[in-house]
Amino acid sequence: MNILNLVRCLDIEKSEYRPLLKSLLDGPIKLLTIKYGPHSLEGHHIVRMKEYTGNIMVDDLFIKACKDEKIKGVLFVKEGFTQRPEFVEL
Repeated sequence: MNILNLVRCLDIEKSEYRPLLKSLLDGPIKLLTIKYGPHSLEGHHIVRMKEYTGNIMVDDLFIKACKDEKIKGVLFVKEGFTQRPEFVEL
């Protein structure tokens, strides 16, 4: 799946992150704790985070559709710690 929609999702105030390169403070970041802004997915069911394009964010309707269709090979991680992620039960 190629997700092309880039949306600002990260709640900067509530998330914990650090720059990957100390010399590039506005460069790429390492996310330690992810908290999403309210209504970040408005109008979308699946997006790529603009702040960290390696992360894809989905809404509950997308998760439910994957459960209903018994789609295999997909893991959904709950909002929170990235070092010890909690997974959504499918």
